[in-house]
Amino acid sequence: MVRTIACAAAFTVLSLGSAYAGPCSPEQEQIAGAESGKLSKAAVAAVMPVEGRQMINLTECDARGSVIKAEFRYNYMSGGAYYWLEARADIDGATGTLKVKKLSDGLESANAAKGGQLLASR
Repeated sequence: MVRTIACAAAFTVLSLGSAYAGPCSPEQEQIAGAESGKLSKAAVAAVMPVEGRQMINLTECDARGSVIKAEFRYNYMSGGAYYWLEARADIDGATGTLKVKKLSDGLESANAAKGGQLLASR
């Protein structure tokens, strides 16, 4: 089953379920989507502007205590073209860390032109 969750800051979250032992509640999925989107947008902004709506596809979400771990794909538009990145976010309240795993070809090229900033966390 696919659930769509509308989030603040113009993010849409698609949940495909969880492979972890402690799956997130719907509220935690919403937090994971919104915070993952904020972290991703901030990281991408160092390379290129993000325009319009963005979408987060949550593929895994795990909550342990106050920490939410999310695996996701962040999709967005820039200059009329579609880009994405795949990443993992560890979220604890209003703070979080982002580990970028994979970039779309266009984002990979733009990232390389800016010195590889997005993949520095690999």
